[in-house]
Amino acid sequence: MIKLGGPKRSRALGASLGALCLAMLAVGGCGSNGTAGLTFPPSPKPEALVKGVVQLPYGVLAATQSPWQWAARLHLFSPAYASPDQCNYPVCNPNVFPASGVRVTLERVDHADAADGVIDNPVPLAQSSDTDESGGYTINANSTVPAIEGCGYMAYVGGADQQTLTRAFILTSAAADTEVDVVSETVVRVVLDRLTKAPPVQLCDFPLGSPGLQGITDAVATAVFTATGTNVEEMNQSGFEKAMANQGVKQAIDQATGVPVAD
Repeated sequence: MIKLGGPKRSRALGASLGALCLAMLAVGGCGSNGTAGLTFPPSPKPEALVKGVVQLPYGVLAATQSPWQWAARLHLFSPAYASPDQCNYPVCNPNVFPASGVRVTLERVDHADAADGVIDNPVPLAQSSDTDESGGYTINANSTVPAIEGCGYMAYVGGADQQTLTRAFILTSAAADTEVDVVSETVVRVVLDRLTKAPPVQLCDFPLGSPGLQGITDAVATAVFTATGTNVEEMNQSGFEKAMANQGVKQAIDQATGVPVAD
C-alpha cells in the first residue's frame, strides 16, 4: 500500500534543512558537525574624561606606601629617568620626570569646603589604571561621572599628606591633557590661598575652561621653572614659594577673578 504525499513531505523537509543551513552560513557557517559561529560587533571603546602625564622629582613614585620610596631617598633614580620636556606649558621645569606605576584619582571639590583654603572632604569619582612607563594616565567616563562640567574637578596622585600629594585642576571639559606635577599643584595652592583673602571669591570663580584659570597656569609654569626638591613635598613647596613671590602670578589671579586682592 502506498501512502499518498510521502515523497513530497521528504522533499519539503530537505528544502527546509537546506534553507536553515544557508541561514546558518550567513551568520557564521554551517559545518558537518552541525555547529555555527556567531560574530558580534566589538565593544565600544570607553570614553576618556581626563588624560595626561604625571611628572615628579627624579621619577619618584607618589604612592604613600610605595616600595620604591627607599630608592628615592637614596637618590638611586637617575635624572635621565625620562625626558623632562613632556609638558604642555610654555616653560617646562627640568627637575621633574614622568613617573610610572602611579594611580590617578579624579575628584570633585565643593566650593564651601574649599572656602577656608583647605580641602577636607573631596568626593572621589573615578580612578585611572597605573601610569605607564611614560607617566601617561587615562580616566574614563562611568555612570558616576559621565562628563566633566562646572568647577572644582581635580586629578591627584599620592596620599593626603603633603609629602606625596600632587593635584591638578581640570582645565577643560574636553579630554585634553591634564598634567599632574609641580606646576599643577602650585596652581591649586595659589587658588586656595586666594580664597582666604579679601575681597572674597569662590572656587567656582575659577571654572574649568576659563581663560583666567589657564592664565594662572601659564604664569605659574614660568614662575616655578627654577623650583627644586629632592622629593615631592620639597618640590611642591619650592614651587609655591616662587609663585607667591611672582608678580606675574599675582596679576594672573587678579585677572581671573576680576577682583584684585586688597592691599
